[in-house]
Amino acid sequence: MVMLPKLLTLTLNKNNTKEEHLDHIKKYKALIEKIPSSSLFQTAPEGTDVESYVSVEADDGSTPTPIFPFVLWLTSDYCSGKLYLKIDKKFVFLGNVAQGNSHAVIRALEVCMEAHHVFNLQYHPYLCSYYDYLEYLLGMKAPMNSLNKFITAIRQLMP
Repeated sequence: MVMLPKLLTLTLNKNNTKEEHLDHIKKYKALIEKIPSSSLFQTAPEGTDVESYVSVEADDGSTPTPIFPFVLWLTSDYCSGKLYLKIDKKFVFLGNVAQGNSHAVIRALEVCMEAHHVFNLQYHPYLCSYYDYLEYLLGMKAPMNSLNKFITAIRQLMP
């Protein structure tokens, strides 16, 4: 799940993405293109104050940072820890990750997607193809043009 944003084709340009979002992606490109993408999933040391935690995609305050929900994982060993949904300065505890149990992470990513709909927030531009694919899998809508190539490639791999 956390590798999908890297696999899906990006279709960002001035015609379909706001200028400030393009600038944001350029500024934080190294963090956004990491696996996992900082636009979807961030980690911090266990014991970090979640309420005051600021996204790695936030700057010094000179320009407004767009509000994009992400999952925050507080962990000391990358095997266990606490998961939170972080939206701007608000947070929601989502559950604990236990060693060998990835269900909490999948559920956290699901809640992150649902938060966009509940709070009427835009998807992070880097994750549009990712969320389009999930919406296609869930039967919420037909695939976008950028996903057709990906879906065709997957079907060709199947026996």
